Amino acid sequence: MFTFFKNKILFLLFVFLISFFTFGPVSAKNLGNAFDLNNSANKMGFNTSGGAQIEDVVGVVISSILGFLGVIFGILIIYGGFLWMMAGGNDQEVDKAKKIIKNAAIGLVVVLLSYGLSWLVLSIFVSAGPNVPN
Repeated sequence: MFTFFKNKILFLLFVFLISFFTFGPVSAKNLGNAFDLNNSANKMGFNTSGGAQIEDVVGVVISSILGFLGVIFGILIIYGGFLWMMAGGNDQEVDKAKKIIKNAAIGLVVVLLSYGLSWLVLSIFVSAGPNVPN
């Protein structure tokens, strides 16, 4: 039964990737000046006049990693809920699903706290950090 769901998930991932790479370039044909990185960086609040600062690079890397981890923990919570729904009254499967959801929720809280802490530290020590929208 697990093989069926695994094959179905792989098929859906394949279809998503094919549609993303097929229809994405078609809808993005008239972007104009969208690939001007300095313009984009200035709109986001980064200082591009003096070149890339190490603080900016570290901030972007930390934010990207923590954002990716947040997505992974969100997927784990959804996976645990799916396992719980498919448990069919089996107490061992329900306990396994509860454990996955509990651990993913703890991980998500840790990632959110570390994201907030890193944002706070970077905003204190970096004068030209990214602007956060209100």
